[in-house]
Amino acid sequence: MEKAILKTLNYKDFSRFPMKAYEIHKWLIGKKATLFQVEKALEKLLEKRKIQNLNDYYFLPKRKHLTQKIDKQSPSSLITVRILTLVLRVIPRVKLIGISGGNNKLIIFVEDKGLAKSYRKNLETAFEILNMRLIWQRGNTYFQYLMENQWAFKFLPNWTTKD
Repeated sequence: MEKAILKTLNYKDFSRFPMKAYEIHKWLIGKKATLFQVEKALEKLLEKRKIQNLNDYYFLPKRKHLTQKIDKQSPSSLITVRILTLVLRVIPRVKLIGISGGNNKLIIFVEDKGLAKSYRKNLETAFEILNMRLIWQRGNTYFQYLMENQWAFKFLPNWTTKD
């Protein structure tokens, strides 16, 4: 469990954001676990000084400065996305609009066939697929998207749409 947590924190360290316990649980790489199990392992890692925490955020040693970046998403960028969504959703072929959480890129799915099924089945792609923030969908497009990319859950078995 501790190795999986360290792997998760190390991977997420590239995006330069610390994580809360429930986020580590949700994004835990390759290990099915309960939140309680994750919290117990976090306590052990803190005791061993392999990780640090501040204000309920966990991060790798000497990365305390990452906690200063929390909640810094630009409100103007979200307003822009919402305006684009209002315009694009009237186009019948547009099925889903979302934001890629890792790269903050706008994602637009059109048509029903071949709905963003990824053929690069690796950890990076799994994070991108499951980290997409849904803005708008027609019908059950988001569910179809997840069903076509079920392989991603092998990398991130605790992932859920709820935080």
